[in-house]
Amino acid sequence: MAAVIGTILGMAILQGVPTAVLTFGLGVFTLGYVAFSQNKVPIPGKGHVTSNYFEQHANAQLGIGFGSGLIFGASNVGVTVVAYLDSLDLQRSIFVGVAALIFLGISSIRVGAAWVLDLYGAGALVWLSVGAAIVGLVGVKGGQRIRHLLPDRYIEEAILVLLIVIGIRLILAGVGL
Repeated sequence: MAAVIGTILGMAILQGVPTAVLTFGLGVFTLGYVAFSQNKVPIPGKGHVTSNYFEQHANAQLGIGFGSGLIFGASNVGVTVVAYLDSLDLQRSIFVGVAALIFLGISSIRVGAAWVLDLYGAGALVWLSVGAAIVGLVGVKGGQRIRHLLPDRYIEEAILVLLIVIGIRLILAGVGL
């Protein structure tokens, strides 16, 4: 619920958010997530916040949910949700299922909120969003089929490489390059 409220609020303030600052901040967060997720380079202080922290502190869960929703609503970037789920050390299949359920649910709410907040304008963007959702669902189905053919290590490394590219691209866009 906190993520849903944050998402709607994030969408409501979308017009007033400085794009460059948000873009740069998301890039930094994304690269930070990669730094703390990888196991090749030791990071000082890594491991101080564990899944137990979130399990034992309901306010932390509410804060993460609300903050993630706020960022997702204002930017359509869900790295914070993925980071939180990753901190829970879920089995791979449960992690993927929960992440998909959250993104499907919040994205559905996002489409409705965008309609109510008139962020689609004349309506052509609604159909573009529907088309993008269909492409996303096809991608998820394709990923489900090939995921079992590759070792988890390769998938995790490929995801981190993609997140590095995304993080660098966001930082460069945030500074105007």
